[in-house]
Amino acid sequence: MAFDFQISFATSALKAQMHTESELYNIIRYHSEDLKVFPEMNAQAFLMAIADLESSFGEYGVPRFELSYSRSSIAYKKSKLLQDGYREFGDLCACSYGPFQILWIVARELGYRDHPLNLWSGVISVPYVVEYINKFFNYGPKNEMDLAAMYNAGPGVLKNRKNWPTNYVDKFIKRYKIRRGK
Repeated sequence: MAFDFQISFATSALKAQMHTESELYNIIRYHSEDLKVFPEMNAQAFLMAIADLESSFGEYGVPRFELSYSRSSIAYKKSKLLQDGYREFGDLCACSYGPFQILWIVARELGYRDHPLNLWSGVISVPYVVEYINKFFNYGPKNEMDLAAMYNAGPGVLKNRKNWPTNYVDKFIKRYKIRRGK
């Protein structure tokens, strides 16, 4: 199956190039100045906590196929951009990449025009992550937990609390407190 080969090849090729925690922290420190924040929010700690969760605590960059963006998904049927991405990049456009596991389609909607695999690099993907999180402020989050929930489940989670990602937010709170303590 082409998908299996594409993803396994990408994973093995990129795994050797993943960021160390200190490299990622330097990238985040630079871009955290552009992140909108609440008065008591620590932007660097927030971003590192999200990266910890999205990257399985240390695997900063392994691509993951997201079934909700496959050719049989509702997202695919509704998005011409995603359909065009499949024609150009195949299953790679249904993956999330880099230390924040940003979806190729999310980065594309924010103006990203390069190959999906290049999103593995925090240098390339973190500015899109920051822009994506900044857009969440249009939906009225009240605190960092709202932002974390929106990052995991999408901005609609504030209007539909039954889809609240409790487990994700609980883990985020623990990681954020640890990161703030550094």
